[in-house]
Amino acid sequence: MLHLQTHMPAEPLFIQIDVNLRISDLYWFYFSHALGKGVLVRRYLYIALVVLVAAFGERLTFLSPSIRLYLPYAFVVLPAYFFIVWPFSASRYKVRGTVGVSGVVRYIFNDLGVDVLGAGQTHYDWSSIQKAQQTSTLFWLSLNDGSSVFLPKRCIKDAQQGTLLRSLLVQKITKRII
Repeated sequence: MLHLQTHMPAEPLFIQIDVNLRISDLYWFYFSHALGKGVLVRRYLYIALVVLVAAFGERLTFLSPSIRLYLPYAFVVLPAYFFIVWPFSASRYKVRGTVGVSGVVRYIFNDLGVDVLGAGQTHYDWSSIQKAQQTSTLFWLSLNDGSSVFLPKRCIKDAQQGTLLRSLLVQKITKRII
C-alpha cells in the first residue's frame, strides 16, 4: 500500500503594523543620528568660534562696539538652534511629509517585501531596503531612493509581533544594525 503525504508549506509570514507617526517619535532619532554621523561637525566649529569670541570678546577691538555687544547672545542662540530647533524641524518635516498633519499608515511585511498603504499604495522589495536600524524607541529602514520608513515600537501590538518583525528584518536585509 502506497501512502502519499502532501507537504503543506509553512504559513507565509505576514506582519501588519499601523503607524501614526508623531514628532516625538523622531526627535531623539534625528538628534542622535546627526550627532553620530558627524553632521554637526561644522556646527561644532561655529559654536567653538562663538565661545572663543564670547570669552575673548573684549580683545576684538577691530569689531565695532555694537557687534561686540551681541556676540555673547550668539553663544546662546546658535547651540539652541543646532541642538533643539534643527532636530525638531527635521522631525516635523518628516512627519508632515509622510502622513500629513495626522493619519495612519499601514505597513505590511511579508516574504516579498513591504507594502505601504496610506494616501496611496507602495511596494518595496527587500532589495530596495538599503539598511535597517533598531533604536530603543523605533525601527528605521533606509531605502535605496533616499527615503526612510520609521516604525515606532509603540505601534507594535505585542512582544511576539516585535520579535517576528526583528527576525524578518535580520533574515531579509543584508546591512543592518539591529
